[in-house]
Amino acid sequence: MDVKTLSSSIFNFSAKFCNELDKSKSVVSSPLSAEFLLALLTLGSEDPAHSELLTSLGISADDQ
Repeated sequence: MDVKTLSSSIFNFSAKFCNELDKSKSVVSSPLSAEFLLALLTLGSEDPAHSELLTSLGISADDQ
């Protein structure tokens, strides 16, 4: 995976993550921490969970 693809997937995940937060309340969150956690889970997972985690991170199987 090249740097441009990686940075694009991080940006897209962060945007989706923030859009899912409850806008009527004050919230402190870290999209990057959530993404790191999902990436670690992906390393130890097998299909079908592996594919689902990659999809949630915005990474295609071809980008690995």
